[in-house]
Amino acid sequence: VRGADVVALQEVTRNNPRNGGRDMVAEIGEALPDYFAAYGSNFEVNIGSRLENGRAVSTSFQLGNMVLSKTPIHLSRNLLLPRSRS
Repeated sequence: VRGADVVALQEVTRNNPRNGGRDMVAEIGEALPDYFAAYGSNFEVNIGSRLENGRAVSTSFQLGNMVLSKTPIHLSRNLLLPRSRS
């Protein structure tokens, strides 16, 4: 990966119960500090809530795409692609 100008990643997760709730977005960012990053969640579901210091806190599982770039990313957004019904 090092040396690439742009890296595109699919199925990057946050709080996935299957991998111990790891934040892959943060981990990838820390592992590759020379890259600018943009992440877009394509799927999000509430996986639980709890009280923390008297406040209600919800945890959600996210799955999405991440782009790493050697140059700054000034704008990013997710676009829903049309789906054909067959």
